[in-house]
Amino acid sequence: MKKLSMILLCMVLLAVVFPSCSIDLRPRVRVENMEFVGDVDGYTLVAFRNVAGQHTLTIPDSIDGSPVIGIGPMAIMRSDDLRTIEIGPNLTEIHGWGITNNRFLQQFVVHEDNPAFTADNGVLFSADMTRLVVYPNANTAVYIDGELQATVSYTVPDGVEVIAHAAFYHAIALHEIVLPNSLRVIETRAFHGAVQIERMDLPEGLEHIGNDAFLRMRGLTEITIPSTVRYIGDFAFYQAENLTDITILAPVEQLTQGRRWLPETGPLSAVTPVWG
Repeated sequence: MKKLSMILLCMVLLAVVFPSCSIDLRPRVRVENMEFVGDVDGYTLVAFRNVAGQHTLTIPDSIDGSPVIGIGPMAIMRSDDLRTIEIGPNLTEIHGWGITNNRFLQQFVVHEDNPAFTADNGVLFSADMTRLVVYPNANTAVYIDGELQATVSYTVPDGVEVIAHAAFYHAIALHEIVLPNSLRVIETRAFHGAVQIERMDLPEGLEHIGNDAFLRMRGLTEITIPSTVRYIGDFAFYQAENLTDITILAPVEQLTQGRRWLPETGPLSAVTPVWG
């Protein structure tokens, strides 16, 4: 006990003497194969260890009487055994990289009293359905012995205004996606690595395409940038190496263009867009 007290005292002194050092003094708690970090508001899930045969992850509502309020960066990733993630009533914050690259994840289930999130056909949305947060990579795909047997199509519900950061990241089972006319923003890396998608019609009304939004979408061969787009981020279509037909309807004086947003078909050769 005396030794533990001395260690804690040293940590506090280090934090005072070297305030720039990233010493995390928040309490850490392990619950089964999950790790949480706590603060005055509650606990955040910071790590989940994949266990063979565990198909459902139920995030606890509370720990020692304190609510579980968040999912931190890279907390649930590359967990190939997961099929379902259950979210309770208290969880209101999910980092953009909090749930990502889980190849066989099929669905989210959200408690009906959760004020921040909801699930529609297994896909995670904000409670008001204006923001698509995470698309489970294997939502309706068919896998046999770990091998993809059939690819799928998905229609984003009307009313969705934002496709969130990395929402479709490495959604390799999707071959077609239909976007609604309500869509205004596609955030950073939203479709990064969705390599099976061959066609995507960006709707009029879309205003913002984030950095790396369509990075490595090798299935695309053509795209039209709507007249309403005002911003295309850095590397937006970079490494979409089969995209050879780009029509830009947005006026050049209206459009802010990020660095190297066009795909490169060779070491120094960029696709030349057609201004509509």
